[in-house]
Amino acid sequence: MKKRILLISYWVNVEGNSPAIMADDKIESLSSLGYEINILTSFASREPSNNKIRQIRIPSISFNDYLYEYKEIKKFKDFFKFILFFPLVLTFGVFLDLIQNFFIKGIGGGKWSWSILSAPFSILYALYNKIDYIFTMGGPATAHLTGAICSIFTKKKLYIELQDPLAGRDIGRNKSSSKYLLIFEKILLTICNKLIFVTKSASNEAKSRYQYSLSKKIFGIYTGSKKIFSQKKISKKKNKILFIHLGTLYTTRNFYSLIKAIEFLIQNKKILKSDIEILNIGEIYGDIKRHHLNKSYISWESIQSRKNALEKCYSADFLLLIQHTDHRSRLTFPYKLYEYLNIGKPIFALTNNTELDRILKINHHYYCDVNNYKDVAAKLMHLIKYNNDQNKINLRFNKINHINQCKKIFE
Repeated sequence: MKKRILLISYWVNVEGNSPAIMADDKIESLSSLGYEINILTSFASREPSNNKIRQIRIPSISFNDYLYEYKEIKKFKDFFKFILFFPLVLTFGVFLDLIQNFFIKGIGGGKWSWSILSAPFSILYALYNKIDYIFTMGGPATAHLTGAICSIFTKKKLYIELQDPLAGRDIGRNKSSSKYLLIFEKILLTICNKLIFVTKSASNEAKSRYQYSLSKKIFGIYTGSKKIFSQKKISKKKNKILFIHLGTLYTTRNFYSLIKAIEFLIQNKKILKSDIEILNIGEIYGDIKRHHLNKSYISWESIQSRKNALEKCYSADFLLLIQHTDHRSRLTFPYKLYEYLNIGKPIFALTNNTELDRILKINHHYYCDVNNYKDVAAKLMHLIKYNNDQNKINLRFNKINHINQCKKIFE
């Protein structure tokens, strides 16, 4: 008999959304492993494409989160049931936002109010459908809170996968939220069977905070991603080296070091502006957008479907991977790493993480220090020579299989 899993994730099947893409791949992996999948998600998610998968959507009642979900659900033309909750949101939801503002000095991305309805519903659903395992993903930490409450009342095994660490330097909106997230991490660790980080460095850092009785529950498991093949032949401009970056640019994740390196090489007559082209597929926020698009060699396309974005990557000479310049990148790295490894094009990464450097080195890709523009410039010159060399180094085949990695979670 198939084991039944209740997968809890605030986002599922949302285009251009990394936590949702991770959840989509995990659903496919679980299905391949023979599990019966039940999904509890928010009204910001779309219906599953697989009719055999049961999906239940629950709204948030925070006024702030409700407005966000309303904007998303309007795209799906399915908001009649959603609008029924508006009176509750307008009263109790506003009060919740005021409380959150008082304690953490603002409203973060945790989507905590979602748990107020999703937690009791998850308990009833898990008991009625005889769920064997609860598996939470995030994205917003509210999914883990919902899963923890469900596990307490149903006595079902709880497995938690954190896309990003809850605690650590430069993590959290401010000191107040960082303090509460650290407490929340310990509570989760006390309740769950496994707390899974997606990098070894994040798991090791978390283990150092706890005694063995709790640290033995902590694991570092790479996720991997499913491979999407290109069905199109996309032409690119001749005599230009094309770099493509997938993802959002904001705050400390940006092209500033790369641009400074390029301008340095141009000023020293090592390259011409016309030699390279950089395409960012994804949103660019704040003053970064104006600054970056002012450069003739940088272009931009907004968020699009995963399939379309990855198909365009097959036309690139190099795939760009950019990390944050602050400490948050030292414990994690973006999901696009696995997408890039699957594509098989050489990766040029501006990194802030030694574990990521090792993975890139093993697979014969290129990396440099995101905080050192001269290092970026030196590696960039090497890439240009590499691109013009007929005897290119063979890249290693990506051996991180998403189905095998998913299997490790429940072993």
